[in-house]
Amino acid sequence: MNNFQVCTKNVCYSIISMVTTLFLLENCNVSNIKSTSFWEARKSKFKHKDLKEFMSDSALHAEIGSLQSTWDKSIDTISSKENVYLYSWQNSDSPRNEFTVVREWGELNWKIYYVIMDKNDKLISTIGLASMGKEADLTFEIRSRFVSRDSIYQTRAVTKTYDLENRKKMDKPVGDTTFSYFVINKDGTITERVIREVKALNHSAE
Repeated sequence: MNNFQVCTKNVCYSIISMVTTLFLLENCNVSNIKSTSFWEARKSKFKHKDLKEFMSDSALHAEIGSLQSTWDKSIDTISSKENVYLYSWQNSDSPRNEFTVVREWGELNWKIYYVIMDKNDKLISTIGLASMGKEADLTFEIRSRFVSRDSIYQTRAVTKTYDLENRKKMDKPVGDTTFSYFVINKDGTITERVIREVKALNHSAE
């Protein structure tokens, strides 16, 4: 074997060795990469997965004590430095992070929010999914349910059941109800389409 053949053989061995090393390093790096997302790192802390219906009722109130709580600046539009409760991780196959959190809303009431973020914890959109509360003679309620992977049907109502002037319960409650569809777009933004409104009080439930 001449010097040229020896040199060529050594070069081949070197190339094979380098390729093998790079392949092993790449596989090692992929397996060791951890998400930098605050929320994705807590995915397992959410009590539920892919819930379809959302109500702020006695069942939710009883469940609050079993939910993990946390806070991050990425949700400061929902809660300013007050902990939220990790409720459900949604759309597990989404290219974004989608989840619901619960926070205290008014006195002894709770509100569920749907949150959509990119993988770097940049907030894309959020909507209130469920809540219930009272103010004077009015009761406010929001309920939502998924009708498809990217479509939410929501009912928002405000009801008057008490006559403050005469200090008695009304024989026939009156109120406003709005029925809407919320569509989650491909970019993570959410669009609302109101399909029907029933108005008796002309009062907003927002």
